[in-house]
Amino acid sequence: MSTKMKFEFEWRDTPLHRMHPVSKLALIASLGGVIGVWMDFRYSLVALAVILVLWFMGKTPRKWVYIPLFFALGTQWSSFFVSLPFIGISYKVLPLDYARTVILDLGYIPTIGRAVYTYGSIWLFVNNTIKYFTVGLLALILYYSTSIPDLVQVLLKTRIPTIITFSIIATFRFFPVMTRLSSDVVNSQALRGWELKSRNPVKFVRMLYPLMTPICRQFLKSVDMVTLSVVNRAFGAYPKRPHKELKMSTMDKVITVVTPILFLLAYYLAITPPYYGNL
Repeated sequence: MSTKMKFEFEWRDTPLHRMHPVSKLALIASLGGVIGVWMDFRYSLVALAVILVLWFMGKTPRKWVYIPLFFALGTQWSSFFVSLPFIGISYKVLPLDYARTVILDLGYIPTIGRAVYTYGSIWLFVNNTIKYFTVGLLALILYYSTSIPDLVQVLLKTRIPTIITFSIIATFRFFPVMTRLSSDVVNSQALRGWELKSRNPVKFVRMLYPLMTPICRQFLKSVDMVTLSVVNRAFGAYPKRPHKELKMSTMDKVITVVTPILFLLAYYLAITPPYYGNL
């Protein structure tokens, strides 16, 4: 891995990069809201297809897709064993008879309760996995295709409080700094003979220790670096004023208006789901 900062905004001549920040935020937020409220993974797969089109349209680096993938799998695998058997036997968007059909009954566990896997709980698990994956994709699309200066100009124009603008700038600056420092750690450990090659899960976790310990230290260092770098520029010491006007095209205006309407429609369908008589 090169020490060059790779995990950051990069200008490319794509429709997403040319889109007005407000339109882009409306589009990303609406899609994220749809994914958040839908409980049926069949609908979520349709939203995922739309998001993948945006992913390729914005020419987001392909290797970045592993970040939301590992995030989704890493956050959901434990729920499959810890919480999923105890969430109940009904599921909102499925016929009750189908949702309550038991796939695996683990019996009664003392002080915890009866643990069962049903079709409803499996559908919920699949949908949650897709949800976490798609939200991660949306975050990376926004991060890669949004210029920080342009975003700041919009925030200043709308008179967003300084503390919120500060937090957004610090967040956008944190990731490339952390990526560079993590890359330095990986290269340093590799020069010392460290390798991550093992199919044994236990050994794999143990081999991560020489890597994760310095990366955790670099994490705290990165937080201080980014915070001090923003503060040292006297951020918030005097009123900030936008220095350029970002004009919205006709398509930007349409996206800004239409996408929230589509989100409200999707939200209505989520709280009043159709009954699936035939699956």
